[in-house]
Amino acid sequence: MKDEARFVKVELAGPVPHDGQRRIRIFKTYTDAKSYYAEGDRIVFDRGLGIRRNALVLPAGYELVGSTVPAIVSTEADGRVKASFVNDRDDTLPVKVTGRRLAGAAGRAKRAEPRAPPPSAVATSTSAQTPFHRAEQDRVITYWLLAPESGQFRISHDFTVTRSGQRSVHSFVRKGSTVSQATVVDLDTGETLKTYNVTGKEVNALGYYPEPAPDDGVVVQADLPHPLAEGETTRVRVTETYTDADRYFVSDGGLVWDRTLGRPWNLVVLPAGWMLASVSVPAVISLDDPGRIGCRFVNPRNDEVHVVLRARRRP
Repeated sequence: MKDEARFVKVELAGPVPHDGQRRIRIFKTYTDAKSYYAEGDRIVFDRGLGIRRNALVLPAGYELVGSTVPAIVSTEADGRVKASFVNDRDDTLPVKVTGRRLAGAAGRAKRAEPRAPPPSAVATSTSAQTPFHRAEQDRVITYWLLAPESGQFRISHDFTVTRSGQRSVHSFVRKGSTVSQATVVDLDTGETLKTYNVTGKEVNALGYYPEPAPDDGVVVQADLPHPLAEGETTRVRVTETYTDADRYFVSDGGLVWDRTLGRPWNLVVLPAGWMLASVSVPAVISLDDPGRIGCRFVNPRNDEVHVVLRARRRP
């Protein structure tokens, strides 16, 4: 950091727990005429965005007429236009958004328009309905591929629980996969939660999620220390081992990992001693300290991406 740099310093309420995190939300107002300015009847926001998830709301009375990066767009209840962006890069994403002033009464919201659900209203399970804005999703997942002959891979995924009164969190096991060695950690405290398997029917009876799970589905459930109070949230990390020989297997002496990914950020790590041979969708490739290849897939859209990854042993 440069000596002349300025920053906001926040004193945490307590130390970061072992195996946990501290979450904060910062509200601040910037004045920056170089990044945000008017040009006649237009306003321009021209700024590099370094964080992964970003959303921008235009002032009332303006329509969105330009965005240099792909954006998901919605209209707030008060008529303002909202655009969100997912930064799939490891550096700053250059964003230029242009709004144009609407003439007369057309710029005034006369009625409430449909809006995306706020983060506090969206479901937070691994199979629940997703927010309209992809950038509002803070779920990340890592797959560590184990020996391909086993058909097994280790999964770690983080998500935030926001529903008032919720007493438990859930990870829905994909049909065709068998789950074992499941643990759930409350990242706000670092504590490991009591974890066990239940059926989809039992979870549906709780009424937490807008989309029901198959009654005969397998669900990993972990009990929270207490029901969430109004406005309270918690973040958890679920770690599991999946066995799924139909989606992870050996073919012609190499390994094949064939799976759809539903989250915005997904990392797949090859077993030690294996090299990447092909991958069917764009990925950011990396090498970790133990020498394993990682493939990061970022999907800014509200759908799934189908990945077919092939690897072979290093000579």
